[in-house]
Amino acid sequence: MYLDTIGEQGRIFLYSCGFGFFLGFVFDVFSFIGIFLPEKKGIIFTLDFIYMVLLTFLMFIFGLSVHNGSFKFYVYLASATGWFVWYFSAGAFSRSVSFRVAEGVCTFFRKIKRGILKTAEKIREKRVKKSKKSEFSSNLLLQDGEKVLYNNITDI
Repeated sequence: MYLDTIGEQGRIFLYSCGFGFFLGFVFDVFSFIGIFLPEKKGIIFTLDFIYMVLLTFLMFIFGLSVHNGSFKFYVYLASATGWFVWYFSAGAFSRSVSFRVAEGVCTFFRKIKRGILKTAEKIREKRVKKSKKSEFSSNLLLQDGEKVLYNNITDI
């Protein structure tokens, strides 16, 4: 085991901050997905659990690739710092934009749903009108026995 130089520690620290910044972005992606799901404890728990498993896996891979798998506390501290920098700077802006986008998407789909329901209602009304017309005309024609050419008993 060897000691890292100050330059190597600084490089690893900056990489870790950048990686934490990336993990904050991934957190916002999971938050954006959660906007469209119903707010139930089970769904929120599942999303959080998936994020934590993904975070653990990514930190493990990052640890293996950047500092050869050795545990150094400052790497995890730097990743947490990067995450908090994202959350309170770019993440705040990202969340406000994502909420507006989500509202726009939901409004768009509500309008489409209303249009589909109105169209279905118009089709239903036309069917009812046509069926009433055909029912009326068939009753009118079938009531007059003279006009019906079949099933007439004639004296031969």
